[in-house]
Amino acid sequence: MIFLFSVRGRLNKTQGGSTCNVKGCKRGSGCNACGKCSSHSNADHKIAQLKMAEMYKQGDTIEQDYHKTNIWTKKLTKKKDDLAQYNLGVLFQEGLGVRHDRLEASKWFILSSNQGNAEAIYKLGEMKFYGHSFDRNKKEAFGLYYKAAIGGSIGACYGLGEAYWNGDGVKQDRKNALKVYDYAARQGNSDARYTLGQIYEEGQFMEVDHAKAANYYSTISSMDDPVLAFLLAVKFVNGHVVIRDSKKAYSLFKAAERGGFLRGYLLQTPITYNNIIPNYHSLIDMFIELSERGIDNLEYNIGYAYEYGIYSNTMDEVFPKDYKKASQWYTISANKGDARALYRLGIVHDEGKGTEKNLTIALDCYRKAADSGNVEAKYRLACIYLAGYSIPQDIIKAYFLFSEAANMGHSKSRRALMFSDDTKAANLRNRRFTPDREIVRTEEDQIGMLETMAGQGLVAVQYQLGKLYQNKNNPAAIKWLTLAAQNGISDACYRLGVLYEEGTYNQQNYEMAMELYERASIGEHEDAIYRLAKMHQLGKGTPINYTKAYDLYLLASEMGHNLASKALDITGDIYESPMGTIQEITFNTTSQEYEQSLFMCEHVAEQGNLELQYKLGTVYEYRLKEPNYSKTLKWYHMAASKSHREATYRLGTLYEKGLGVDQDYKKAIHLFEQAKSMNSSDAIFRLGRVYQYGYGVDVDSLKAVEYYTLVANKT
Repeated sequence: MIFLFSVRGRLNKTQGGSTCNVKGCKRGSGCNACGKCSSHSNADHKIAQLKMAEMYKQGDTIEQDYHKTNIWTKKLTKKKDDLAQYNLGVLFQEGLGVRHDRLEASKWFILSSNQGNAEAIYKLGEMKFYGHSFDRNKKEAFGLYYKAAIGGSIGACYGLGEAYWNGDGVKQDRKNALKVYDYAARQGNSDARYTLGQIYEEGQFMEVDHAKAANYYSTISSMDDPVLAFLLAVKFVNGHVVIRDSKKAYSLFKAAERGGFLRGYLLQTPITYNNIIPNYHSLIDMFIELSERGIDNLEYNIGYAYEYGIYSNTMDEVFPKDYKKASQWYTISANKGDARALYRLGIVHDEGKGTEKNLTIALDCYRKAADSGNVEAKYRLACIYLAGYSIPQDIIKAYFLFSEAANMGHSKSRRALMFSDDTKAANLRNRRFTPDREIVRTEEDQIGMLETMAGQGLVAVQYQLGKLYQNKNNPAAIKWLTLAAQNGISDACYRLGVLYEEGTYNQQNYEMAMELYERASIGEHEDAIYRLAKMHQLGKGTPINYTKAYDLYLLASEMGHNLASKALDITGDIYESPMGTIQEITFNTTSQEYEQSLFMCEHVAEQGNLELQYKLGTVYEYRLKEPNYSKTLKWYHMAASKSHREATYRLGTLYEKGLGVDQDYKKAIHLFEQAKSMNSSDAIFRLGRVYQYGYGVDVDSLKAVEYYTLVANKT
């Protein structure tokens, strides 16, 4: 049975070409990197927003970011843009920047297909075919493929070809399948070209014709799908049907690697797909040929293949080891500055692979590789210094190398420094360094190593030791955190402040805690700023100062501190869900914390903070269980007297409805007119209603239409 592979739904499939309309952009059709697109997208320019979404999805000219793709796509879905709805469906279907959710994907595909988007119709057909979010129904899937193909989806044409070929949802008709495949292939569909190549190569339903097969394989240009790239690369390596072409094969392997299929292990682990595997002898020859032609730095890959050999999943050798050749290729690569090759060359001399052991050469290679940033070399060198393996023991050098590697995310180095909890590692008691094994020391050994270095004045170690003892609830934390704080470590100041504020290990001392928090806040420590704000708010160690507390909460909130944001949040926030529905975040307005925040905000508002005056008005109008209109009027009047637009509008609504005051349409209209002069759309709309229904004025439909038109044109 012929193997059929399909490239499914890529974001960069668009319906026809589009031209960048940004003034000054000279790239014309297909522009996806115009520096001016961002500013236009802020003005809700649909083409610019679409381009921004494509740029972040493809990652061609800017760093790939699916989350930002999702953000830009949602901007367009609010305008009911069918392509944006389709693209958002793809994001949910593939879990790119959002949760993987086929049901949510189907909702967006339906919305897009209702507007006639052929690719969305094709997607729904696929979901019907495979039973994703729908009951599996191949007949309905075929109908959707047909509708999408009529609408111009080339992918759907290929889907029709599959259906006719295999008899899925329609009577099997391979003659018709070939016609549809051929049409899709002529339109540039890579799946159709690959499938036709296989049909002619294997003689399915016709005579074998390698020339035609080779022609179809050679015309495939789109490498969006990594598996398809890999399958083609194997053909060009093995020289089967097509002429062996090292350069083309390598570019295809790189395309597969970029798509995540090979993950950089082409010469380390055999990669197969449907039992298709490269001839690894030919593959190594290809890499050697390309290396000699100066294409890319392939010497390291070749050396690795010779050092370890290549084995199948059943441990059958598909390429033999050769340590001498490995050393030769690593040397060539190391001379070009490849730190990985330097490290592996060190391993070769350290362990005597194909040569006599030579620790002097090995150490030189490790040091050079470590200096060039190779994390494995840093770790191995640290282990050697720590164990005194054939050289004098040097704990400080070991510590710094472990630290550098740990900061680069090396898990073994983190365990060596006790920066992570690893029960399995902690239970091991292997104190002997061997090149092939991770060095794991007892907790006692590790703490002893840290105290030795901390005692020699290494500030970073003093801080780490203080944290370690604090986490273990050990009073020794005070000693080491104090030393680190004296040397300007902000987090040490903060941690020490917490111990003094809470009276842990010693007598509670608010003044000392405040001093330490202030020192930490100089280093922009957001937790320290939050704690300092709390102390000013509650009068702990200082007289109550609501203005200072508010300013500190605001500073910490701007730095992203959630508790500080909560302390300022007296109104609650309204968010928009991905489906466009409004959701209000509720909170307990009767809690002590909320009452403290409200009291603080009232004090600051009395000092003239306009925004807080308006917010307090909204709190007393409709955020509490029962409205307090006297306080609502107080705060709205204060803000409106200083020309706060929203407060002026809200005050007008109170007079219009007679809430907390006698109903007064004349006063309401006056306030709406004031808010209108400040560009309030709500006030303009309200004035339209006033004249439409005659609230305090004669009905005037023309004037009502005039106001409504102003609002419509603003949105």
